[in-house]
Amino acid sequence: MAERRLRVGLVALLLLASCLSGGVAWAWWASVVTAQAPPVSSGSLDLTGGPETGEELLVGTGGTWTYSALTLTGALPAESVARRVVLRSSGTVPLTVSGTAAAASAGLGQDLLLTATRGGAPANTTVDGLRTGTCSGAVLVDRQPVGTGATSFLPDATIEPGQTLTLCVLLGLDGDAPSSVQNQGTTVSFTFTARQADA
Repeated sequence: MAERRLRVGLVALLLLASCLSGGVAWAWWASVVTAQAPPVSSGSLDLTGGPETGEELLVGTGGTWTYSALTLTGALPAESVARRVVLRSSGTVPLTVSGTAAAASAGLGQDLLLTATRGGAPANTTVDGLRTGTCSGAVLVDRQPVGTGATSFLPDATIEPGQTLTLCVLLGLDGDAPSSVQNQGTTVSFTFTARQADA
């Protein structure tokens, strides 16, 4: 019996071999495995600013914020006003920010002065009718004339996502301002430019 089974097996093997060598079309077996990555999303860079922490404005790209409290009307020589500016990294990536100031017109010449500090607080007093602002903190620029060209007052500073940078800015007239600047005025723009940190 064992011998017969061997013969049957041998015949089956020969038949299979003859089919394979007879030129009949056939295909290899194949298997495909797909590896799927988790969701991929981009981060965001967003610089917001405002007068106080938690009051940042301009969510999204760009924009202009009118800071009405940073006003000095009818100024006399040596008068000034100081205000806080809070910048926040409201996106998901660290950013590097720089700041410049520029006057819209040259009416006040070199007698419009800017002082800016980092991490400080503003204080404003009026003594004998003379308005005076002061800024505590680390001095960035001190009594820097502001003309129609961009004046840098904040060198590159890094802000981590969700964190803030507090500045104090002071605008005033030089104590030696000549009579020629009487009844003159201008608008000062502070421009803060942010880019991805280390970019």
